[in-house]
Amino acid sequence: MKHQAEQKNEQKKKIELTPEQQKITDEYYENNASKIRQIVDKITSTFGGISDKDMDDFYSIANEVFLNIILTYDHTRDFRGYLYSCVSNKLKTE
Repeated sequence: MKHQAEQKNEQKKKIELTPEQQKITDEYYENNASKIRQIVDKITSTFGGISDKDMDDFYSIANEVFLNIILTYDHTRDFRGYLYSCVSNKLKTE
């Protein structure tokens, strides 16, 4: 079993992005992550009765999904469509 200090150090590891990954990340996170928020807002617009706390949770989940897919994105499909699909699937299972 790992000590808490070791676990925290592992979490703080710097993620190295390629220039293309960095470009996509910058695009989606400019203006207070407006493109990520637009995707979440569109997906959740049909949910109804969502509190501000729930929306914050959904934005956090979308950030996690973004990180996972930016690291594995292979450029074989449209990034926005791929991100939308992955975020939608994740939010619908929460």
